[in-house]
Amino acid sequence: MTSDRTVKSIQTALLTLVLLLAGAAVAQTPGQMPQSANIPKNMKQYFLCLLTKGDKWTPVQLADPRCGIISSSSASR
Repeated sequence: MTSDRTVKSIQTALLTLVLLLAGAAVAQTPGQMPQSANIPKNMKQYFLCLLTKGDKWTPVQLADPRCGIISSSSASR
């Protein structure tokens, strides 16, 4: 009768340990947020592009409408 109690308590402890580990694994899995969760339905989508000066950057050449020639923006000042 003592070995039956020992086996039963080991099985109960093992089942409890497995349930605790499974619960911890499920709790750490991030949930999927729907993409439109925080966006109102009447909003339009826009594209935002941010530009920075890189290694190949050169000054922009602007056309002068008064004389019809192209001049460098830094050279005209």
